[in-house]
Amino acid sequence: MKGKIIAVVGVIYVILSVFVTKFLLDRNDYGVFETNDNYYVSDKTIDEYSNGSLVKFAKMDDYSSLVNEKVYYFNEGKQLKSATLGAYDKDEKVFTIESTNYNVENLLGKPSNGYILIGAILSFLTTKVFYLLFIIIPVVFLLIYEIYLLSIYIRGGKNRKEANDEKKAGKN
Repeated sequence: MKGKIIAVVGVIYVILSVFVTKFLLDRNDYGVFETNDNYYVSDKTIDEYSNGSLVKFAKMDDYSSLVNEKVYYFNEGKQLKSATLGAYDKDEKVFTIESTNYNVENLLGKPSNGYILIGAILSFLTTKVFYLLFIIIPVVFLLIYEIYLLSIYIRGGKNRKEANDEKKAGKN
């Protein structure tokens, strides 16, 4: 029973570690999780969703359909802002908001879905302190423990061989 509990905890730990690591590695320059088709914002406030929600933005090839609609974008200071999209130039990959041109990489678009409370949990899981205390340090301790077990096995192997040699010598 104890072995099964340890196995389940180990599997959950590995899945959590992989998920958190993947989430951290796939963040762009603005701290937004980016997949092939979507952006996910977890630690910013989006007006339509409660604080702590994980908000999904669909990536688009052409944002022309969003002209004169409220969109979310990152300004020069990498702050998440919302405003009405003034113009979008697909060829130049530039959009205009309040007479200022921005690169299309700064544009998130309109939120398509939100997951309540998951954003707060994800924000906690992806902090440096959590990653250090619950991912890095346990893995280092496991590595040290494995090296310790290997050294005991190597030392114990020599002692067993000597004991077997003595037994054989005693029989003769």
